[in-house]
Amino acid sequence: MVPPRSPLVLPLLVLWIVIGCAANHQAIDATTSTVPSIRWSGSLTNVPGSAIAPDARALIVPGHSGTESYAIISLAGGSPGVRHSWHVHSGTCESPGATFGPTNVYAPLVVRADGNAQAMARLPLVTPSDGSYHVDLHSHTGDGIIACGELILEETRLPPPTLVSRFAPHVSP
Repeated sequence: MVPPRSPLVLPLLVLWIVIGCAANHQAIDATTSTVPSIRWSGSLTNVPGSAIAPDARALIVPGHSGTESYAIISLAGGSPGVRHSWHVHSGTCESPGATFGPTNVYAPLVVRADGNAQAMARLPLVTPSDGSYHVDLHSHTGDGIIACGELILEETRLPPPTLVSRFAPHVSP
């Protein structure tokens, strides 16, 4: 006669096998894994003669496809309701070059009631791995550039999902 089995025997056996197999393999934690990447980042400062003192920072990071980039700007201490245009350019603040990507993809930087603003541009270009780039912030009146910042190339390790996918949901296009 066969003794009656407990209904837990089979699930416990499966669990024991899984634990035994898993003990021989190193687990990968997707929340702490990183992927090599490059990014450009910098802080903007007032141009001579500008009365505004925004605390602004900018980034260029690779997109998910590898054939696009995202330019991101954030500002603190702005005047609520003010809209600034902004662009990434090749070259330096003192010797600017062409706009990086089409100008129509740069959404205006609109300052919220709390004085903060963020904007993002999705650029149909590969993130550059060399050269010089800067970001300029234009006066809300269209009277020229009020702040500029050189972008510094950094090799970094970004966690998946990348900075863009964490930032993008909070930015309106």
